[in-house]
Amino acid sequence: MPNPPEEHQFNKDNAAEMGAKGGRNKKGSKHLSTYIQEALTDENFELKLKDGTIMKEMPIKAIIKTAVAKSVSGDTRAMEWLAKHGYGEKLNLEVTDTRKDILARYGLLNEGDDNARQTQEA
Repeated sequence: MPNPPEEHQFNKDNAAEMGAKGGRNKKGSKHLSTYIQEALTDENFELKLKDGTIMKEMPIKAIIKTAVAKSVSGDTRAMEWLAKHGYGEKLNLEVTDTRKDILARYGLLNEGDDNARQTQEA
């Protein structure tokens, strides 16, 4: 595909005309997610509720407490949200111990069973 005419090509001189910011954001500027994280973890946060009580805690704690209360009362969306953000989408369970080691750890391995298995395997 051929290049566009030179007057329509992007360069430093016409960057403002073409809709570009003209470079990066100012040094020290924060991303929106940073502002949100700071607001959610602000320990000095105070909120006056409708009933007149003042809530003094990090907003993220209030959000989590509300989600826990809703999930206990049967709200499946709250349950899924807590499961997703509390434990992640996937749980990776790996066992490196042998079956014998696990059974022995919990006192479920009988010595006679172990000897019988070894002779069966041989």
